[in-house]
Amino acid sequence: MVWVLHIGLIALLSWWVFRIYIDSTLRPYFWYGLSAKILAGVGFGWLYQYHFQGGDTWSFFESAKILSGQFSQGPMDYLRLLAGNSMPEQLSIEIGYQGQPRALLMVRLLSVLTLVTGGSYWLCGAYLSLFAFSGLWALVNRIADNDPGSGKAAIGAFIFLPSVLFWSSGVSKETLFIGVLGYLVAWFWPNFKQQNHRKYLYWSLTIPMVLLLFPLKYYYMGVLLTVLMATILQKWLSKPNKSWLMEHGAWMAVFIILILGVSWLHPNLRINNLSDLVKTNALEIIAQTNEEALIVFRDNADPTIWMGINLPWAIVTGLFRPGIGDWGSFLKNLSIIEHLVITIFLVVRVRSLNKEDLLKPDWLPCMVYVLILAGLLTLSTPNFGTLARYKVSFMPVFVFLVLNNNIWWNKLTKSLP
Repeated sequence: MVWVLHIGLIALLSWWVFRIYIDSTLRPYFWYGLSAKILAGVGFGWLYQYHFQGGDTWSFFESAKILSGQFSQGPMDYLRLLAGNSMPEQLSIEIGYQGQPRALLMVRLLSVLTLVTGGSYWLCGAYLSLFAFSGLWALVNRIADNDPGSGKAAIGAFIFLPSVLFWSSGVSKETLFIGVLGYLVAWFWPNFKQQNHRKYLYWSLTIPMVLLLFPLKYYYMGVLLTVLMATILQKWLSKPNKSWLMEHGAWMAVFIILILGVSWLHPNLRINNLSDLVKTNALEIIAQTNEEALIVFRDNADPTIWMGINLPWAIVTGLFRPGIGDWGSFLKNLSIIEHLVITIFLVVRVRSLNKEDLLKPDWLPCMVYVLILAGLLTLSTPNFGTLARYKVSFMPVFVFLVLNNNIWWNKLTKSLP
């Protein structure tokens, strides 16, 4: 009975999202994309259950079930556990994740879903996949409204890119982030056509999303919010018809000022702590990674120098590896094929680049976002398997830039609706 109820509710919510964009030119892709997203969430859970024998997705779920079980002891006590920074020692031991506030926050958020779904991992994954898809659907439709010729590139990059489709589905932090990314960019990107009658709704939803997700994924959110705010401020401050050099220069100035300010929102984002944290994380992962899955960087005792000399290679690795020379496991080989296809499309796109492409106001913010996350995440996670999940934060943006106005992509998708 619980399953029937929730399947009906998921179907109702899906229909509601579809109806919001009923006039969209992209509507033929909606049900295919949503079905693929939910099925990918099932595949994600199955892979970790049977291939990886658990993993953090199942650990989060089991801990969330323990926490949600406290609701039966008293709803108010449960709410205090959700909102508070501490919990009884015995319960803390049962849940685990002592000294891991971000993991514990994920458990708290997930416990609400486990409570309402009757403790079903698969229903939790379906709801989270629906959230991620709805955010991305909002984004691709805003892109298509702003530039109809970019709609199919947006669909290919944000909805159907295999790595993004799979690794940002189901019960994971990345699923939450990709949904929030979609909504924030769709609602606030200054070059999109704005819907002023909904601005109060957007802000009322944005504030809790940011407050909840920033502690959970501060790397991702710090970069995303800074790029978004810099783009909005530059648009407000700059006079129209300025030269592209003035516009891009103004954007970089605003971005640098903001990045210094955002670095104080979380201790780990402060410039003097960042290099230490990145190298410490890297060393911990290196110690637990077998040679086949390891990304090798040059060593240096000083964390700042280490980060500086390895950052260019980290960016290349984050965007284009694993490559043919990294051939190995089945999952790794699938990633190699995807990266090879992306690289081919990139070569085609670069060959057809013109001055107008580089003068577009969105080009610089998108590339800065991609390059920063590609570098930092690859440096701090020198493991191909783990990095495959983290890359969903920036790869769809990069692939969109590659596919948009791409001659080959346009020919391949010409016959599609």
